[in-house]
Amino acid sequence: MHILALLATLIGGGLFWLYRAQNATHAAHDLIDMAKDVRGAAHRFNFRRKANRHPMESVDEPAVAIMTIAASFFELDARATQDTLDALIDVAEHSLGYPKEDVDEMLVLARWLSNQCPHEDIAISRMSRRLYKIDGTQSAKALMEVIEGTFERTGLEMTERQNEALHRIQRLMKI
Repeated sequence: MHILALLATLIGGGLFWLYRAQNATHAAHDLIDMAKDVRGAAHRFNFRRKANRHPMESVDEPAVAIMTIAASFFELDARATQDTLDALIDVAEHSLGYPKEDVDEMLVLARWLSNQCPHEDIAISRMSRRLYKIDGTQSAKALMEVIEGTFERTGLEMTERQNEALHRIQRLMKI
């Protein structure tokens, strides 16, 4: 009887470790797919990382900068919900004049860029300065359309931190 219990324990332990190894494999494949998505988006928008510079300093496309600011803005207090991201994509598609597929890829790149900073506040400030440097105040209207349009579409209320961030964006972009 004790041999059967030992055999059942060994089989159970083996199945447990097999299941854990399969989960690790799936997680690794997901990470590889995500890296391919970011790499593809970066290639599509001619993003080239420059040596000894923060990735945000390598952004030369105003639309990518706008999406990075907007993505960081909506993740200030918590992770943005899928509904918020869908609304952001729809509004950006119309405001920036890009097809939905391009906006989806921009959002992937924007979220990666945002995650290169320790906090969303820093990402917003850094990318706002970069957007002003590459495009002056010309993109400010499109940025405000994206942020305000997303709030309108989702029905969300602006939090205190988002309100402060909006004032910082306006100050940094001189609008």
